[in-house]
Parts: sequence; C-alpha cells; structure tokens
Amino acid sequence: MQLSLPYPTEAVLERLHDLLAAHHGLPEDRLRLPPLAQFVLSFIGTRSKGEVSRQVFEALFARYGSWEDVAAASPPDLVPLFADLSFAEDKAYRLPEALRLIRQRHGRLELEFLRDWPAESAMDWLQRLPGVGPKVAAAALNFSTLERRVLVIDSHHLRVVRRLGLVRRQATLESAYPRLERLTPEAWDAAMLERHHTLMKRHGQLICRLVRPDCAGCPLQDTCPTAATGGPDLGVGRRRGEAVIPLLDQPGEGDAAAVGILRTDDLYADR
Repeated sequence: MQLSLPYPTEAVLERLHDLLAAHHGLPEDRLRLPPLAQFVLSFIGTRSKGEVSRQVFEALFARYGSWEDVAAASPPDLVPLFADLSFAEDKAYRLPEALRLIRQRHGRLELEFLRDWPAESAMDWLQRLPGVGPKVAAAALNFSTLERRVLVIDSHHLRVVRRLGLVRRQATLESAYPRLERLTPEAWDAAMLERHHTLMKRHGQLICRLVRPDCAGCPLQDTCPTAATGGPDLGVGRRRGEAVIPLLDQPGEGDAAAVGILRTDDLYADR
C-alpha cells in the first residue's frame, strides 16, 4: 500500500481519538458482562436505543432466569416483551434460534471458549449465527469479560468515518471493518478500542448526526472534507478520496506531517 504521508497511518485514528476525547471527555469504563449475556444484549439492541434495549434485556432475564430458558422460549411469547425494540418480531424469532445453535455447535450454551480463538475466527463463528452481523459479534467479544481486541462499529461510528473520508461514502459495516483495522494502532488494547468506539458513537449521536449535523461545533471540522463544503448535503469536498488530518498542534516550518493529505483511495486496495 502506498500512502502520500510521511507518518504511520495509525496516527490518523490516534489524532481523531485525542480530538474527540478533548471535546466529549473520556468515557467511563463499562460494566462488563459475561460474553453470552453481552451477546444477548447486543443482539436485541441492534438499531434500538441503549436505554430501551437494556431495560428489555433486564426484563428478559427477570422473566426467564437463564439463557437456556430463553433458548427454549416460544417466539410469540417474546414478541410483547420486545415490543419497544426495533425489528421486535424478527429478534423474537432469531434470538432463541441463535442460542440453540450456539449450544448445538459448541456443545454448551456459553461463549467463553472464544477467549483463546484468533479474533478473526471468533468473529466468523459468531456471524454464522442467524441475525448476527459484525457489530453484534464484535460487541460480544470486545465489550464482554472476554475483552478481545476487536473494534466495534455501529451506525453512528460508520457515519462519522464515512464523512471523514476514511471509508467510502457507501461503505457498509462489513466493508468498513478491514479498512478501519488497517488504521488501528497496534498499541491499542481491547479497553482502548472500546473507548474509541464510545467516543465515535457519542460524536455521531451528539454532533455528526444523521440529520442536521452540527458541523460548525464539531472538533473535527478542520479535518473533515464533508464539513469543508458546508455539510453532508453538499457532498465531500477537496479532491475525491482526500481527507485532511492535522497531526501536530505546533508544526515547524516546512513540517510536512503537520497537515497531511491522506489519500483515502489508497485504503481501498482490496476493492
């Protein structure tokens, strides 16, 4: 891969992380659940508000008492419990099926065995379950007590990196993962990856919103090709495939690393 930058590409996410942390504050450490419980929470939480999905998660466990009983639950009985979730009926049918398949394929209804698997293999195994995409799989591995070094990307996170030009404007979660993994600093552990996702998600919820984003109040506006043209409705500015990423606060004279032009097309070598 050839980049027109005199510094490691991993510095891009480090710089973005620092800017977001300075603006939003450092996220608090989350209460980590066992991996199967986190899997269920992430599964039912897809495209739903976090507070709502957690309330449903707690109500689900209070009613059934074990994930074995949830696996044996009748989907029509789950539908009313899931009423406040997006895609409630679909989740009511797919969750018990996914839990039964975990038990069938592994021999027991638990996910601790993924602790020592290669991260890519663990992601693939989980995504073969019905209703499980990369976000749910990554959350089960990273957010849980497994603390695997896997980056979680949700719709807010994806929207931010699209507008920054780090992935293509039409990138899906599936296609964004390998591209962002190339930019992830090797020194970041599981906790750092979780904090980075939390900051990106918070930024997408509060500032880089789907509708009427606050580009003027965005701490990334000087790095964002979308903000440079007045916002997402006007398209990406500068030349196609370029994002400006200032990396040094006090660059020296002629310091090429101060304002780098990241050729984002170069990140798409596998397209």
